[in-house]
Amino acid sequence: MITLTERLKSSLNQQIDESFGQFPGLSNIAEFCANEIFMACNGESVKPNETYTLAFDRNDFDCIDKVFFKEVEFNIKFVKASDTRAAYVPNAKIDKRTMRFKKVEIDLYLSYEKEINAKELWRDLMHELTHAYTDYKLKLKGIDYFNQLGEFYSKVEYDPNAPDIQNQIRQALYLTLGVEKQAFLAQFDAEIELSEKQIKTPADAMEILRNTEVYSFYADLKAFIDEYFNDNLEEEAIELITSEYNRISNTNYQPVKVFKKLRFLIDKAIEKFDKVIEKLCLDRFS
Repeated sequence: MITLTERLKSSLNQQIDESFGQFPGLSNIAEFCANEIFMACNGESVKPNETYTLAFDRNDFDCIDKVFFKEVEFNIKFVKASDTRAAYVPNAKIDKRTMRFKKVEIDLYLSYEKEINAKELWRDLMHELTHAYTDYKLKLKGIDYFNQLGEFYSKVEYDPNAPDIQNQIRQALYLTLGVEKQAFLAQFDAEIELSEKQIKTPADAMEILRNTEVYSFYADLKAFIDEYFNDNLEEEAIELITSEYNRISNTNYQPVKVFKKLRFLIDKAIEKFDKVIEKLCLDRFS
């Protein structure tokens, strides 16, 4: 008999595979790389801000027929715990003979202040490798989309010196980007897998959902709507939201148009998230 946990994971995988671009073999590749990085870096004497390189050939993976690249390379730098992150480097080229990427590069900023968590690293690699695969599919069509996003990503980076409202807008626009929604849903797949709690009821599924990083991001979107889309918003907040949206989007819209477009983008992202995740837990497993 198929357990509720297996049904949840199977249905989620099907949703992502068909609609959001998760490639077959992603989980195995991400887990293999995370474990190898963990074994190579944990317990070693590492120097802050020094970069280490770790690379794997496609022949290293069991699912070799599903690997869309010849090599994957990780540029690892050890930083303060507050500065840890992962980032896909979108400079991969397609080998016209094999029609695969020659090399996929991912930058990893790991903490020198605490032990590497292989499970969390696996989750992050699910996200970044999904970006790589989306980039691969687009480049097969001659579209270099990720390099075009470079300016956008730099504009939505968190700024500790900026007002909270500006950072909230940056996060909102980042989360509504189509390629990020794909990657976060793949990341959510890993977070479901990482949960040690057995899913026996829909309530169990929702509890796991609410404890994931991905859910917290989309909860922030809903909170953004509640806080800033109301009749009591002060003029200063309206001006900040308008100017920040126009700066990031390279537009010169009036407040009414900015709020209309922003609301549409956020509602669309929340709707997709609710449809794939919450309804999966509530409707299909009730």
